[in-house]
Amino acid sequence: MLENQQGGGGTRLLPALKRAMAMPVQDGTARSFVIVSDGYVSIETDAFEYIRENLNQANFFTFGIGSSVNRFLMEGLARASRNVHPSADCLRGSGFRLEPQPIRRDNNAKLWGCVLAEREGLRYRVCERIYDRFDQDSWYDVSSWYWASQLNRTHGPWWTVTVAERI
Repeated sequence: MLENQQGGGGTRLLPALKRAMAMPVQDGTARSFVIVSDGYVSIETDAFEYIRENLNQANFFTFGIGSSVNRFLMEGLARASRNVHPSADCLRGSGFRLEPQPIRRDNNAKLWGCVLAEREGLRYRVCERIYDRFDQDSWYDVSSWYWASQLNRTHGPWWTVTVAERI
């Protein structure tokens, strides 16, 4: 779907967030919003506050694109949304049936936590890792990252890499 989208004309982030949040939601389902932007807006702090006020209504994920991303905005949105949680939460909320998979070791000997996600005949192996900002530490599950951060063994910001491979 994103391959066919064209950018341009400025980032109207706050009106887009408000419009998305106004969409009806079915009981018992999770809502997740992916914010894809180069991030050049003038209302950064308003967007941070809006996301903080709506954390109980949806999950928010940010992806910076382009050659000169507004890191202040994208990292600020990530902090405001506290968006480190397992990809399985989003997959489950999107109707996928999940099956835990063995931990995978990549070519660099890094471990990845994985699940098999199935829905409507589609099958994906989804693997993820969490890194600290200096790439000194990494975790293959959110629980181990959480306890490392709570015990002050790591300090953010952190970033997550999630790889979905169709099988």
